[in-house]
Amino acid sequence: MKQQKKNPATSKVETATAQKSGLSVLLQSSRVQWLWVLLVFLLYGNTIRNEYSLDDSIDIYENVHVMKGFSGIPGILTSPFVTHENYQFDYRPFSPITFAIEKEIFGFNPHVSHFFNVVLYAICVLLLGRFLQKITAGKYPVAIAVSILFFIVHPLHTEVVASLKNRQELLSFICGFGALHMLLQYLDQQENKPEKLVYSLLLFAGALFAKLSSLPFLFFIGIILFFYPNRFALYKKAGLTFLYLLIPVIFIFAIREWLFRPFYFDENPLVEFNSISYKLGTTMQVFLTYLKLMFFPYPMAFYYGYGAVPVVEATAPVALLGYVVFGVLLYYSIAAFRRRKMEACFGLFFLASLAMYNNLTFTYPGLMSDRAMFLPSAWFIPMLIVGGQQWLKEKNIAIQQYRFPMWLVAAVLFVVAGMYTVRRNAAWKTQLSIMEADIAHLSAATLPNYYYAWTLDSELRKGQSEYDQHYLLQTAKQHYVRSLELGIKMAEPYYRLAMLYKYFQSRQDSAVFYLKEYVKYDTTHSKGFYELGDAYFQQGNFAEALPAYRRAFAVNRQDTMALFYAVQSLYLSQGADPALRLNDTLYAFAPRSEYPHLNYGTIYKMSGQTAKGYAYLDSAVQYGCKNVQLWQDLQLYYISVDNKEKSAYYARLLGQ
Repeated sequence: MKQQKKNPATSKVETATAQKSGLSVLLQSSRVQWLWVLLVFLLYGNTIRNEYSLDDSIDIYENVHVMKGFSGIPGILTSPFVTHENYQFDYRPFSPITFAIEKEIFGFNPHVSHFFNVVLYAICVLLLGRFLQKITAGKYPVAIAVSILFFIVHPLHTEVVASLKNRQELLSFICGFGALHMLLQYLDQQENKPEKLVYSLLLFAGALFAKLSSLPFLFFIGIILFFYPNRFALYKKAGLTFLYLLIPVIFIFAIREWLFRPFYFDENPLVEFNSISYKLGTTMQVFLTYLKLMFFPYPMAFYYGYGAVPVVEATAPVALLGYVVFGVLLYYSIAAFRRRKMEACFGLFFLASLAMYNNLTFTYPGLMSDRAMFLPSAWFIPMLIVGGQQWLKEKNIAIQQYRFPMWLVAAVLFVVAGMYTVRRNAAWKTQLSIMEADIAHLSAATLPNYYYAWTLDSELRKGQSEYDQHYLLQTAKQHYVRSLELGIKMAEPYYRLAMLYKYFQSRQDSAVFYLKEYVKYDTTHSKGFYELGDAYFQQGNFAEALPAYRRAFAVNRQDTMALFYAVQSLYLSQGADPALRLNDTLYAFAPRSEYPHLNYGTIYKMSGQTAKGYAYLDSAVQYGCKNVQLWQDLQLYYISVDNKEKSAYYARLLGQ
């Protein structure tokens, strides 16, 4: 029997197909996945040495529920994410629960928490790799592998991994892609096994419990249900979509009172530039900035806000450029999507995942952030690399002869990005270190300057900082002033500056200047009026101190200390009689407090009514006054009047 000859062209196709299939199997093998995990630890392992950093207090060591360990978990599940004196907002229990578990087992240990963040990032990488291989049916193994490598190394991801507070992003990513994986497995089943669907629904709910910004996964799920090849009829797909849609509807209804919080101008100036023109123009500005950071991630910032990102109108040149870029990307995505190939959906998925951060439909704190690109980058990188391979194939452009220079460029980019990522991770060591790394290119941003000054100020108040005290003081003052020069619409910088001058430099004149500015902007807190009165008091300007103290007490009727010093200011400026009348008011508010008794005693003693004065001073001690100098004075007085019982009493107090 004569052997039939094979067509050479057919043989080449079969060989290429076999090679692709082999590569696809190889890239899904445990060896390659362990290499990805190893690469994650090589690039992000240095974060394990980091301490707690920016905003970690919210989720961890100042969270009253996390502090309780296991017993705090019910409180986490029934409480908003942030409780402010004026509002409560958001619901993100998943991340605090993990920290509560860590607290119970390891105590508060930032290095353990950072280790688990790196592990979670490795899981994100593995899930993304498997999902991309699955959704592209293994047709682009090399492109997917390169996409995963650049996803791992991208410096924009440093905030998500190095900032413990952003564990919520990692958990949201893991649960979201876990839900997609389970859904694909359910759709691929020949038999009806509903447990995969149940797992998918639960994981999607878990993503929402991690962070509400995981809502775009609902869009991804819808696209997969209707366009991924499966056995289900249209009505069944619609029913499944309804099941997934039901979860965020119930979730949002349950937390509706915590969904929104007030935003301030310095966080997001669009709250005041509240016109569609400014919103549209600035949205395009932010969109282009995100794209620029994907290609060239420098400079990054621990916070953006007013001054870091320009606020522009819809007709600004940068906005016009944004429309063009967005339009081209949207056109390409829709055109590719019409081919009904899942790999053509990456562009739509990218745009959908940006929807939570566009400032048009949702107000985003800080206008933008590095962490906001974590999920979008999972689509953007393969969109470029897989899409680029598709385009070259469609144009019949042979890339074989350019293979070496292409790999060389990719290798150089990977190494450079890797070095930058490792360096950026180290910058996240503490809250102060990340701010010091970024503040130079945030000189025009109001809140970053204020936050940096506040952090320096807090470090100064510790009293045992590794930093030079003079450096902390002067730099804090410099950046408080800078935030005011930039027009920050907050009163707090005035107050913090005044406190630095008042308590660290004993410059009461400068303290008075900034406190007067502070109380112009903030009339709702007694602390400004109290400190202004105290600064005047320290200057010996009792006439000016009196109204400031009285205003402090009027704002906060519990602030009996303000009324205590108001009595003294009145005595020193106008004499005993009006001071005693005002002290009667203090006594009426706090009869069992030491303060009115101290005032009565001092005034009567200074007015020559010695016995009456010391009787009140003795009462002040009985009500809790622990002034050693007063004890000595009372002991000497009782010795002089031969009151042995009282003199012995004060001798015992002094001996203790």
